[in-house]
Amino acid sequence: VLLGYAGASLAQSVEQMYAAMGLGVGVGLGACNLAGLTALNARVKERRARAVGLATCGTSFGSILLPPLCSGTIAALGWRTALRIVGGLTGCLLLLAAPFFRVSAPGPTDS
Repeated sequence: VLLGYAGASLAQSVEQMYAAMGLGVGVGLGACNLAGLTALNARVKERRARAVGLATCGTSFGSILLPPLCSGTIAALGWRTALRIVGGLTGCLLLLAAPFFRVSAPGPTDS
């Protein structure tokens, strides 16, 4: 994700921007979302659907909150710097969340 934002901030064409944002950021955040929901499903036993629903709402809330924050940063510092800041913050938040993404390996099953 961090490399995708960094690559997008260095893009010299629209095609490079699409590649960096689509492959680097899109695939990276999609994988992080999947890892988070998988870890949540492994840890929560009761009211699992509610926990997954709240986690998904949190993702959507972040998607609503981020554009206004980014537009202010873009106006103040320019789009390249704004992408680097968003990438750095995203990377830091993912590093903080990474320990919670751990899922223990499944044990042997009886046949």
